Amino acid sequence: MTKGRTSLILKYLINFGGSGLLAWSFYFSYALWTQAPIGLNRQESIELLTSRLVEKGSQDILLGLFVISALGLLSWLIQTKVIKQKNQKQLITTIGVNTLIASLGLGLGILDAYQGLIIEIDRHF
Repeated sequence: MTKGRTSLILKYLINFGGSGLLAWSFYFSYALWTQAPIGLNRQESIELLTSRLVEKGSQDILLGLFVISALGLLSWLIQTKVIKQKNQKQLITTIGVNTLIASLGLGLGILDAYQGLIIEIDRHF
């Protein structure tokens, strides 16, 4: 295996491993929500739940942007300094796939949390 090929494999492992870890942490941070917010009635409880999910989702989006930017910078450094390749299309594709992986983890985590906690709200009322 050549140095360039090894560096390319390392770049992809770091990028997709990092975004996979980010997606996993997003998903399981919502899985830890076991108690739904309870309001005076069902509708108020759902509004409380939605506002908390939006607030946490906004924080996670900012964290995701930071991590994906750091992974993109690391990928760019590996690509330009180690591999000595100026292929920007490959870099944009890598960042796009990282964003997709992290977005799936975030979206699935929020959806599962919402559905599970709606069931808890329904049991309460």
